[in-house]
Amino acid sequence: MKKTMIAVLAVVLLTSVSVMAQTEKDAARPGLMNIYEHWKQKELTNKAELPEHLVMVVVSQRIEEGHAQLDFALFNTFGEGRLGNELMLEIQPMMMQRNADGQPGESFAVGTPNRTFVTANNATSASLSSSTTLSVLVPADPRANTVTVKCVLYKRTADDKQTLSNTTMHLFLDNTPNSNLTAITKAKSSER
Repeated sequence: MKKTMIAVLAVVLLTSVSVMAQTEKDAARPGLMNIYEHWKQKELTNKAELPEHLVMVVVSQRIEEGHAQLDFALFNTFGEGRLGNELMLEIQPMMMQRNADGQPGESFAVGTPNRTFVTANNATSASLSSSTTLSVLVPADPRANTVTVKCVLYKRTADDKQTLSNTTMHLFLDNTPNSNLTAITKAKSSER
């Protein structure tokens, strides 16, 4: 019962999810912090103050015919104790076909998914720090033109593992950097 109440509370508190994807054509590899700062500035133009948030930024780029590099950053203002202590990234190169009008059509996996785990130093009590960053080099079939990234954030205790966030991002995969930002923000309670 206690676990169910915590899960319901987490869903109620985390009410707004936004996704922003962009392609950085003919530019230097975008910095994860620059993408995050750009998002914060956009949020501040629409709101009086920046809401508490958990933000995941991913930049993908093919670095050679058979490999891709993905850079990740996790930013948290909910408080270190609520960030979680394990992050699982599942990266799947994909082949996206376009229909006769040039619009995205069917997609299918090319190769096997690659899983990477990032854990806090003491996985039962410590939290991942904000900002957590990492770069992953993965095999990417030459036919792959997109990549799907599943990000799952867990809170692991001595006898339980709770999923805090489960997000899937889709990015183009080519020789120029492509970025995606997913944000979960906490709604402000109205004061009476």
